[in-house]
Amino acid sequence: MLEGLKVIDLTWNVAGPLATKCLADYGAVVVKLESHKKVDLLRTYPPYGGGKAGVNRSTFGATYNSCKYSIGLDINDERGRPIIDKLIRWADVLVENFSPGAVARWGLDYESAQKINPQLIMVSASLQGQTGPSARQPGLGTMMESAAGFTHLLGWPDRGPSIGFAYMLTHGLTLLGKENTKKTMGKSTLSEPRKITDIVDKPAIKITQPSGIISKQSIRQIQSDK
Repeated sequence: MLEGLKVIDLTWNVAGPLATKCLADYGAVVVKLESHKKVDLLRTYPPYGGGKAGVNRSTFGATYNSCKYSIGLDINDERGRPIIDKLIRWADVLVENFSPGAVARWGLDYESAQKINPQLIMVSASLQGQTGPSARQPGLGTMMESAAGFTHLLGWPDRGPSIGFAYMLTHGLTLLGKENTKKTMGKSTLSEPRKITDIVDKPAIKITQPSGIISKQSIRQIQSDK
C-alpha cells in the first residue's frame, strides 16, 4: 500500500514510534534516527528478553520499531549534519514528536527542512500543539487522553476509566492523507495534530481539514448508548 514512501523517523517513546511502525507495516521504508547518548524510552520498558534489562532487550522497543532501519546519530554533533541533510533530501516524510522548539534548535524544523527538500511532508506531534499558552507543557499522551475525556469513554461501566492508545494512530493516518495530497497537488505540507484545547472544545480528534474522526456528536451518541 505504501511501497516507495520514504520516512525519517525522529520520534521517541510510544505515540511516534507506533505511528511510523504502521507506515512501515504497510510497506513504507522507515529510517529511525536514534542517539546512543540518550536512548529512546521505549528501549527501557519491561518485559525484557531473557529477563535481563538492556536497551536491546525491551519487548516494547522491539515491537514498536519492527520493520524499520535504524541509524545511531548525535544530532548535536556537526559531523552528523551532512548525513541528516542527505536523509532529508531522500525522504518524502519526516515525523517528530519532541517538545516544541527542539527540532528548531537542531535546524530540523519545517522551514529549515523545506529548504533542503521543498516536497517534504513533516508531521510534528506534541502534547498540546506547537503554539498557544500550554504548548510548553511537557507530558505524554495518556495525560492528553484524560484531559480530552477519552479515558471516560473507555473501559467497563462498573470499573474505573481505562487508558487507550487510539490517539497514536492519528499521526499515521495524517501521513496517509497528506501523502495522497502530495501526489495529487505536488505540494509539501506541515501537519500538526491539534492542541489539547482544540480537542476539548472542538472535534475530539482532528487529523486535518476537512474531516474529523470523532466529533462531539459521536461522543454524545456513545454516551447515550451506554
